[in-house]
Amino acid sequence: MSIKLRNKKLVYAGLIGASVSLLLFGIIVIVLLKQQSEYTKSLRAQYESRITVAEQQLKEQQAVSSKVVVATKELKAGSVISLSDLKLVHISKAGAPANTIPNPEDIVGKVIKIDVGKNTPIINSMVYANGATPKDLRSKEYNVLQLPTKLKTGDFVDVRIQFPNGQDYIVLSKKKVEDFAGTTTWYDINESELLAMSSAIVDAYLQGAKLYAINYVDPYMQDKAIPNYPLNLQVIDLIQSDPNVLEKATQQLSRTAREVLNKNLSEMSNEDKMKVANGISQFQVAPESDVVNSDSNTGTNSIDPTATSTSSSDNSNQSVEPTTDPMSQPDPSQESVPQNEIVTPIETPNDATSIDQKQQDVFEQPLVK
Repeated sequence: MSIKLRNKKLVYAGLIGASVSLLLFGIIVIVLLKQQSEYTKSLRAQYESRITVAEQQLKEQQAVSSKVVVATKELKAGSVISLSDLKLVHISKAGAPANTIPNPEDIVGKVIKIDVGKNTPIINSMVYANGATPKDLRSKEYNVLQLPTKLKTGDFVDVRIQFPNGQDYIVLSKKKVEDFAGTTTWYDINESELLAMSSAIVDAYLQGAKLYAINYVDPYMQDKAIPNYPLNLQVIDLIQSDPNVLEKATQQLSRTAREVLNKNLSEMSNEDKMKVANGISQFQVAPESDVVNSDSNTGTNSIDPTATSTSSSDNSNQSVEPTTDPMSQPDPSQESVPQNEIVTPIETPNDATSIDQKQQDVFEQPLVK
């Protein structure tokens, strides 16, 4: 009996010890959980307070800042902008440029005017839109223009015409050189511009005018010049009868200007036109040929002083004895021409019929009235 009683006591003692241990462990766990909960609450309160402060600061910053579109990489002038080239940032209103772009999608597809570095803010004045392609736009090549020596593909030029009397007009304005090979250039032009060039080419043929191109210095910042070339009257009639021409509002002004130009050209003699044409052609001769010609002219045009004195004495003797016979008077048309002058054919007023014939050849097809 004593052994059984002892075993029972041991069992009871073990159970009591285990219960006490479990109780102590539970108390410890409860205390730890309570502390953890309090720590979590305090930590959450700290984070919430920080978030509140950050949101307040962000609101204050947004109140004094603005959204600006900047470039994500370097962009060259003439590049078409894509969405990957842009990003949106916030900067202070004091440091933000004027005319900022709040939304990157507003300038996607537009062309940048100048070179832009990475993270550079982009404003409205730095871009322009190409616009929709007109239905009458065509690619046209010309090889009748005097081109700048430094011309290259992608340059912007004005095509001008210079008449022998010094009048100079803009035929095509701010045209991009789409391609360039030798003396041939390609431009995208519409119907009215094509007819203007046709009129200018006819004038260059009939009037001895010069067609030439001139570069823009800063094409993406400079405004487009206004063409002021008065079209040939027959070409104007063709434009007015052509349904493909979209711009007819300024044709009456162009007709008036053309009449003024024709009047000014008619006041200039054909001899003066030939002199101007000869002067331009001689000015364009290479310096080496000028040296050779000057040497050859020096040897050819040497005059014997004795012969000169003899002829002068003969002329003096003739001047002493006046003649009354009109048949003996020297004919001015038969006077000798100095050897050092180049005799060029001069058109007379009777040649007006030949000019009319040229115009008839150029515009041989009847106009649609």
